[in-house]
Amino acid sequence: MSQDTKQDTLILVVEDDPDILQVVQEMLEDEQFLVLTARDGGKALRMLQICRPDLILTDMMMPELDGFGFLRAYAERPGPGAPVVAMSSLGAYLQEARKLGAAATLDKPLCFERLMETIRTLTAGRSAQAEPIPCSLASPEEARRLQTILDLRLDEPAPEPALWAFTDRVARHFSVPVALVSVVTQDRQFWTASCGLPEDLGSGTSRQDSFCTHAVSGRTALVVQDTLENPFFRDNVLVKTRGLRFYAGVPLMARHGEAVGTLCLLDFKPRRFTYFDLELLTLFSQSVLSSLEWREKRTHPAIPDSAFCYLQHLDQDLDIFGRVLFCELAVVEGARAAEYRLPVSCVALAVSARRMPDVVARLKVRPEGGIVGRLGHARLGWLVPGLSAEKARAAALEAASSPYAFAEAVQLDRYGGAARAGFVQMEAALGDAGLA
Repeated sequence: MSQDTKQDTLILVVEDDPDILQVVQEMLEDEQFLVLTARDGGKALRMLQICRPDLILTDMMMPELDGFGFLRAYAERPGPGAPVVAMSSLGAYLQEARKLGAAATLDKPLCFERLMETIRTLTAGRSAQAEPIPCSLASPEEARRLQTILDLRLDEPAPEPALWAFTDRVARHFSVPVALVSVVTQDRQFWTASCGLPEDLGSGTSRQDSFCTHAVSGRTALVVQDTLENPFFRDNVLVKTRGLRFYAGVPLMARHGEAVGTLCLLDFKPRRFTYFDLELLTLFSQSVLSSLEWREKRTHPAIPDSAFCYLQHLDQDLDIFGRVLFCELAVVEGARAAEYRLPVSCVALAVSARRMPDVVARLKVRPEGGIVGRLGHARLGWLVPGLSAEKARAAALEAASSPYAFAEAVQLDRYGGAARAGFVQMEAALGDAGLA
């Protein structure tokens, strides 16, 4: 087998023993194969929803779904499948695996030479895929990207209601009908959270029809202000059949650097989209990454906080932005509002920690909309478009509904590129109000 052929060969290894799994993965990667892993048959079946391996190595004794269950389920899948190599220390298990469709068997402990001989035999005559894959898997980075999607369960609808509500807030903030948190797999695009999508689009589309795949592959933002004026996208099926005219998406980079999907905006009419708009969308994407990191932290609490990049960008208890991200949003939104010549005000609100959840809930449903963040132990920030500083301050105090609440506000669009100075001035004016 030539080196180029190896680099195009994707092998799925299904093994519950972490030591064996690591050894097999390292051996295969040293031989320049692309490797994905799963710890049981159920996870392997989920992996097969997002990729099409050329060969599968599976242990037979595993928790959750063992090798027998996996082979039975795999045989029931429609269409051609990859050859499966069963591995076990029990000869009787291997005999049964043959009956269930295993193309080959290997005794444990594994013999490296026999393993490689089996792989060469089963992959030497592999035919081309029946359907073309729009993006090649011919890199270890793409294999790791798909592994991350599986490990974080991004191929499923997000279990956090807050993430779905977040897409709705993003759509309203940019005045677009559709906002998505998309996940790009080997040949599909899924919506892990969304707002405004037509029901018949279901949970995703083919990757070859996707705009997001280009942001993921290029690891950079993609903006198409008018699809009909863009020679690359004007014949896209979503443009022709759905009338898609505008797209803006920024890649979501997992903590080890894998681009797993995008936060994107869609519209059915062309739009102007400025540098400040893109900066704002990029900052919003950090909130999504924070949500994903909190999900991983809850699943693997032993991982130290220092291993994550964006945990502090969200206040999980209140479901609002953390201080650092809120301040950055305020600065960019001030400059963006000045560009569009629209008012945007920022309020610093002093309110007791005990009453914070109620005040946050009222601010979120205010008709003015806006963004809520935490500025400190007894401090909230509210970034609200369309209001003068005086009206924004009055609306915040109304939401606080307490004689012991204090607020200061500035109209950030008046500061233009110096919005940070306005933010500092606002906090200084509030002083220690409400802290005594």
